[in-house]
Amino acid sequence: MSHPDLLQAAARRLAARALAWSRPAVAIVLADGRTLASSDPERAGSLGCAAREVLSEFSGDWGEGDAAVANDPFAGGVHVCEFTLVRQLRADAGSGAIALRMRVPDVGGFEFGGLAPQSFDTWGEGARFPPLRIRHCGERRGEAVELITMNSRTPHVVRRSLDAMLHEADRLAAALRDPASLQQALHAAEARCARSIARLTAGRCSVEAPVEIPGAAQPVANVRLDASVANGMLALDFSRSDAQVGAAVNSTAAHTLDCVLAALHDALGAPAGAAPAAALAVVPGDGRVTGAAPASTTGLAPTLAARAIRHAVTQALAAFGAPEVDPDNWWARAGRRRFADEVDATTLRLHPARVAEARALEQAAAGGTA
Repeated sequence: MSHPDLLQAAARRLAARALAWSRPAVAIVLADGRTLASSDPERAGSLGCAAREVLSEFSGDWGEGDAAVANDPFAGGVHVCEFTLVRQLRADAGSGAIALRMRVPDVGGFEFGGLAPQSFDTWGEGARFPPLRIRHCGERRGEAVELITMNSRTPHVVRRSLDAMLHEADRLAAALRDPASLQQALHAAEARCARSIARLTAGRCSVEAPVEIPGAAQPVANVRLDASVANGMLALDFSRSDAQVGAAVNSTAAHTLDCVLAALHDALGAPAGAAPAAALAVVPGDGRVTGAAPASTTGLAPTLAARAIRHAVTQALAAFGAPEVDPDNWWARAGRRRFADEVDATTLRLHPARVAEARALEQAAAGGTA
């Protein structure tokens, strides 16, 4: 089975084991943050970024089978309700790692789902955790899981999600025992991505896309992208984008990378997450709406900021001769429905149907009926 097929199967099992609250993502990554393969092209970049942060936190102190979790949006994450579990394949840092991500219904904050328009900082959306070991030297670390679940209105669902991710990480690690094959696959994917970028026409362009909240009279911010292609290198600089704003549309650097890689995947067919440093440079802009810094709110970024960032990148690629793709194709195909399913457009809180679903899942998990 190919690596992408293996990860897709893992994501499906993970959704089934964890009550299918969210769309899980699974990736094979290296310690430097490069993503070899991902079950979800839309999250390949941030999975690698999060894994790099976790592995760096415990550098030199990883044992066989060690695992840790984190949800910090500003350390490779996207939003506080999205937890990433990282399990190194073997004790040596060069072996690569498994990164799995699930969104949980609640981790504190004002509102379910971390969608709280009254929030003025990250903690209003939910508790923010640095990397925490949940297994070390073969022993489960229950205190880390307890710390996380104590901060949730849905502790049983959260515990089940963490357990499911650890179980699936172990299963994948058992199937990925040949690091040489992983390196070969990564080099092949990076070469494919570099060839796709090399086909672009050299030049420069600047594009702008608004970050809009459906129903609002004016955009809340603007994404500005200065792009260039030269000598086989695509450079994307978002530093002129508006400063991060009070609305929860701020995209972290890792999420902006997600959007860039997904747009490359859609427009050029480039392997998700496999862009080599020699072919792609992304500057998100520290403190910008595209490079959110602590402690800005990020709950709506995966839909509303993603729409603007992907729109800008797709326009830039078209200017460099990429195949014509509707810049708003992702929003029409998936983004609009995702926003409508998750968010009450009137209040910008988690949709009442999703709140009811979260409560029912917690009741089922607590009673052992799920």
